Amino acid sequence: MERKDPVGEKYYKPLGVAEKISGWLFWVSATLSILTILVDAKPWGEILTVTFVVMVIANFVAGFLIRLWLAPRAEEQRRLDLLSNSYAVNLTHENAIGYFNNSEKNPIRRLALSVMESSFFTSKILGEMLRLERAKIALYFVFWISCISIRTADLSWVVVATQALFSEEIIAKYLRMEWYARRCEAVYTKLHRLITTTRVLNNSRCHAQVLENFSEYEATKARASIGLSERIFNNRNSSLSDEWNVIRRSLGLE
Repeated sequence: MERKDPVGEKYYKPLGVAEKISGWLFWVSATLSILTILVDAKPWGEILTVTFVVMVIANFVAGFLIRLWLAPRAEEQRRLDLLSNSYAVNLTHENAIGYFNNSEKNPIRRLALSVMESSFFTSKILGEMLRLERAKIALYFVFWISCISIRTADLSWVVVATQALFSEEIIAKYLRMEWYARRCEAVYTKLHRLITTTRVLNNSRCHAQVLENFSEYEATKARASIGLSERIFNNRNSSLSDEWNVIRRSLGLE
């Protein structure tokens, strides 16, 4: 089957690049904040301080662009693609081919299955990402606790460690990722239950439930503002697709 995803190529790839740049800017800033403590001699101390300020501002600008432009733009295009696919209308000229994997003809049922599939893949990929994040958070906490526990430690080191750990890039991102994964699992579970217990979604109550879960999934993505790992997706895509096909068959779908 032909697969084409112009939304991913045009909107999600630039978003991924921007997120990587933002991550690197954070770590450069963190490194410079340490170096400013270690280096007092002029002019290097002043150069490091100015560079640190520039990196912090650059990271702020990158985060601003990601949260308010690149991420909303990508999510909007994917949402239009999803609705176009579900209702067989062209809300956008950049529709994906083979991205949503179900052959349902009924629009509301097709939408339910597409959201269910998306939430399934998202929760699984986030689960893989969280394995590394949990290990990193544990190491960061050990370092931070060590800094605040050593009575002879310079207060500057405690400040740097606290600033890094409780920044948007470390603990806040980790907590958003955990919340994101749990919400996606909840959406998948609710839609699976609905489709299992109601074979034909032909009444207003079922329509409202599908739209509620569609809205919840989209709102969750927007609030979390976390890009999924392309490397993990590529590595797991085949096995997750096989798992999803088993789920489809268990629901009596082909």
